[in-house]
Amino acid sequence: MALNKRSLNLLLATGIICIAGGVFLLLCMFAGQSLTTPILIPLLTLAVGVFMIWYAFACYKTVWTIFIGFFLTASCFFMMICNSDMTVNSMKQLWPVLSIICGGSYFASGLIAHKKVHLSNAVFSLVMICMGIFFLLFSMQIITIPFRTFAACWWPLLLIVFGLLLIVVFVYKQRTGDRENRIVYDDSNEV
Repeated sequence: MALNKRSLNLLLATGIICIAGGVFLLLCMFAGQSLTTPILIPLLTLAVGVFMIWYAFACYKTVWTIFIGFFLTASCFFMMICNSDMTVNSMKQLWPVLSIICGGSYFASGLIAHKKVHLSNAVFSLVMICMGIFFLLFSMQIITIPFRTFAACWWPLLLIVFGLLLIVVFVYKQRTGDRENRIVYDDSNEV
């Protein structure tokens, strides 16, 4: 029996809602929270995220619609974990994890939308993940000096990293045969 497009979309939406709702309820149960606990923000975040995932896969499959759905859904689960007894750290300490979630969501959405890794998606994702890890080191006090002192002393390192990143992009574009942006060096001395 062949299903029409509307039935397939309904099947997809129901499946996504069941998975997200089940994970949400498991987190509530294991986190020691009852459904009467103020969980309105994570619940609304989950609802919008699930809707965006459905919309991305059923109607409009772009990097941004998939990213918004993945990011909001993952952020909901992260908020649930932070608001529970599952971790001793608060959202105030773990906020850089949202940057890591952002990078991972963007990489996954680019991979799903394009069916291959694009340099722009990979670079943005890697930058967000590295920034999240970097700020998490300060937030969790693994690096004990204040961030302000670190930044005042080591800010030129950002210029070096940015320059290296630009050179890597340049070399990648040259080697992959990007004909539009390729720089051709001419050895002839034509005037």
